[in-house]
Amino acid sequence: MKKLIFFLLTFTFVLSLLLSTPKTTNASHPPVGTRDPNIVVGTYCDQGVQVEDRADGSHVFTNKPCTVEDVFGKITPPAPIARIGFGAQGISTFISNIINLLLSVSLLVLAFMIFWAGFQWMTAGGDKEQIAKARARITNALIGLLILSLAFFVARQIGIITGFRFPGTGN
Repeated sequence: MKKLIFFLLTFTFVLSLLLSTPKTTNASHPPVGTRDPNIVVGTYCDQGVQVEDRADGSHVFTNKPCTVEDVFGKITPPAPIARIGFGAQGISTFISNIINLLLSVSLLVLAFMIFWAGFQWMTAGGDKEQIAKARARITNALIGLLILSLAFFVARQIGIITGFRFPGTGN
């Protein structure tokens, strides 16, 4: 039990370090310390005239008239998703997406089970009972892989028979 608690605490600590590491990106702004007056870092409207903020801290009036679209931007609705389709085609795509999602999640669970069983085996310390549990977990994971493969095969055969399109299966 102590090993499990130690593993969970270590895993949580390492994960928190990885997730809390700050990463600086300069996607829309110049690097910190840039004082180039030619770099525009933002625009805004002041009394109907567009004003540009420059990297050196200055503000330049552009004499361009401001409209609501200049301030908020213009939002255009996305085009319809053509590949989803309607009727039987839409249902086929929806079901195939659900099956692909379930298969992906199942593969993640399978990988976690094998990883956990390997960790359990390594930390067993020669304890026959712990090794037996790890071996049983690996066996169950491999049986799950077999069932998952059979489910994928059955889904593909159903797709061939019914005409449903399952992405990644050649149908």
